[in-house]
Amino acid sequence: MTVIDPVNSMLDEFRGLVQATYSAFILARTSHVLGASVVDALADHTLITATVGLNTSIEPIPVSELRKFKATYPDFVVDVFHGRLVQHWQDLLTRIFAHYVDLHIANVRAFVELGRTQVRVDFTQALPVSEQLRESLCRDFQFAKYSDRQKLMTRLRDAGHQAATEADTVLRHVHFRNALQHHQGVLREFVFGELGRQDITVLDDAGATRTLRAGDKLALSVPELDSFRRALLVLTQRWKST
Repeated sequence: MTVIDPVNSMLDEFRGLVQATYSAFILARTSHVLGASVVDALADHTLITATVGLNTSIEPIPVSELRKFKATYPDFVVDVFHGRLVQHWQDLLTRIFAHYVDLHIANVRAFVELGRTQVRVDFTQALPVSEQLRESLCRDFQFAKYSDRQKLMTRLRDAGHQAATEADTVLRHVHFRNALQHHQGVLREFVFGELGRQDITVLDDAGATRTLRAGDKLALSVPELDSFRRALLVLTQRWKST
């Protein structure tokens, strides 16, 4: 009898989510391009008034002000959808981890790959100890260093390191998201220490490679976002069991 691996379903669901998120990004970027052509056709002194919410209208804005935002909007859109992909990925890792914790607690088999950790149990709670253990383990996993979480998932799903290249790309992009959210895109020395290298190669808008070092500011391009998407798809395909 064929045994169905529930993680395969999680991976397939995630792959669909990656494709849907990237498609939404393409639509958002296309909408911007179309809207930008309209803005370009208007004179600088033209005033724009719009309703932005229920019973909420903005004050008239000159087109010259919109043009300032038009230049930064493409980067904003890339960063937003890139962050969504990273969050979807981290949510997937937590789901897979919780699945293996459940199997271990249920004595399906001893998942020694989960390693060693410490948890706190509150015997004054009505919640069963097994549930407290599960919640504590999953919470600690979510707040663990990302590289450690990825290494754990690799032990569970890719012990042969068949997707090492794609895993490295994903690791870079998690650091990229952190730099964009917390350091205005500046890549700090810590990032290169975590990656074990002195420089990072990324793709620019033309698809050409650009080398970044500590202190450089990251600007995500569409080709680089697409390389992240493809790495996620390949990695999760190779994580599927047969």
